[in-house]
Amino acid sequence: MTRYKIVVQRESSPSSTCLLAPTIEELATSEYEPQVAIAANSAGLVAAYSWATYVRFVGAWGRVSIHSLNPSPVDPLRLDTTRKSTVLGSFHAAPGEAGFPGTTSLGELILYPDHLQVHGPLSGNWLSAEPGPNTPPSALLQGNHFVAVYPDFFGTAQQAPILDAYTQ
Repeated sequence: MTRYKIVVQRESSPSSTCLLAPTIEELATSEYEPQVAIAANSAGLVAAYSWATYVRFVGAWGRVSIHSLNPSPVDPLRLDTTRKSTVLGSFHAAPGEAGFPGTTSLGELILYPDHLQVHGPLSGNWLSAEPGPNTPPSALLQGNHFVAVYPDFFGTAQQAPILDAYTQ
């Protein structure tokens, strides 16, 4: 089986104005071809990617992960993940019941001054984000796409994302 490595690479500029050394950070591996997006503003650098593993009797279990990346204060040859979140889709027969894996895929990463937004295709009727409480749904979602909004993604009071589904 082919495995894909999802990496972020920092290179020196030809003009040698970058004081940071070149480096490569491996973020994840995927059994299916990932989608990747990178965005940056004055607050920081974000890498988002979809990745999937195979689950027997279910098929591909796709997730979307988001990393806030900063140069390491200890080792200039590293990029540190200062925040990581993963958005997961799942199927539930009824609210409050156990479910089985669905799929989220990366469609787009948008970095606004006060929040970060990720959206893309969804198979499932429930969304959750890790880290965070992973409780069964109280209401099932309708739609074939998801949106995850992270208020103040780079801030110190990291809030849980706002998750919803819509039809496109």
